[in-house]
Amino acid sequence: MIRMTKHNFLMIIAAALLIILSGEHAAGNENRLSHKKRITVTDLAGRKVSVQIPAEKIILSFDRHLPTFSAIAGHDFLEKIVGWGKITPISDQNIYREFKKKYPEIMSIPDIGTHAKGTFSVEKVMALKPDLILYPLWAVLDKYEGITDDLDRLEQAGIPTVIIDYWKDPFENSITSTLLIGSMLGKEERAGEIAAFYKDRVGKVINRLANIKKNKPKVYLEGASKEPSQYGWSCGNAGWGVILKKAGAVNIAEGIIKERGTIAPEYLLKTNPDIIIVSSFGGFWQQPDDEMKTVLPEYDKKPMLDFLKAITERPGWGHLDAVKNGKIYGIFDSSYYIYNNIYTFAVVQAIAKWLYPDEFKDLDPGADLHLFEQRFMPVYHNDLQMIEINR
Repeated sequence: MIRMTKHNFLMIIAAALLIILSGEHAAGNENRLSHKKRITVTDLAGRKVSVQIPAEKIILSFDRHLPTFSAIAGHDFLEKIVGWGKITPISDQNIYREFKKKYPEIMSIPDIGTHAKGTFSVEKVMALKPDLILYPLWAVLDKYEGITDDLDRLEQAGIPTVIIDYWKDPFENSITSTLLIGSMLGKEERAGEIAAFYKDRVGKVINRLANIKKNKPKVYLEGASKEPSQYGWSCGNAGWGVILKKAGAVNIAEGIIKERGTIAPEYLLKTNPDIIIVSSFGGFWQQPDDEMKTVLPEYDKKPMLDFLKAITERPGWGHLDAVKNGKIYGIFDSSYYIYNNIYTFAVVQAIAKWLYPDEFKDLDPGADLHLFEQRFMPVYHNDLQMIEINR
């Protein structure tokens, strides 16, 4: 007969508790696993991809997707990002400044490189063991060296790559991409609210344009990527080109430039646009390109205004109707508004106001952008900056 001592009694109790806790832990793991399931999604390249959801460890192959991703993911967005491809130019620093203030740990996100710079590393991706890597459609369409082989290697390693798009078609594809990301994160309801907000704001423009019987203004848009004396890029049937069309413009680059390229000066002068719009996209801030390490000064309109004035000195521009009538506008979009994010509802409103000031005088794109950020974003960005040259 075993004598029950105090020591033996305590050992029995401890063992029992261990069994109970082990069972609860196993049940907890089982419950967590039971919430996981595998679905097949169709990405924006038309690929069928098998994904385990909800995805908890995500790589953004393109760091400019951060604003939209954070809006969809919610307050714990940073816990889900295990790596990203850093490509951010200096023009995007304004919004990163706000992220860095509130989430300084953002600086510690591992960089997996990018095909756009020839630095993408499959090995770095594999080491992070992500549930999912999000990739932009434009990178696939541009066919950067090695991209097809790298995506195949990731798929073979069991790492699903899902292609999203906020550039090729910044309206239809932005909504589809947002809902797709929401479905993979288990944030369907929140993604649906974002998509509904977006459709409502763009719908304000589309519905009103349907009742405007005026001739559509001819518009030339230029990305200020070079010195004022040199022509920057323009867009045909993607990105800015789609936005111009949605805002009720006749884009003079459509049919001349397929997606993005430089327009011939002779063609521009012959076409004689009614309105000229310049997108900043890094051309106004000639700061050291130290990416996210440099905290740039607060936004200043003067470099943009100086640029708008300087381009009017190009040969032949003095004869353009847009120049003679003072119809030259600049927009500090940062690439977050146009390239790869959900903010284009504010941009299409801004352009509609320039094209049809009487019909859209009550529209306030800056206020709508601020409301979007209040509802969905973890940080506030600067107001949408729009200026026009002094007549």
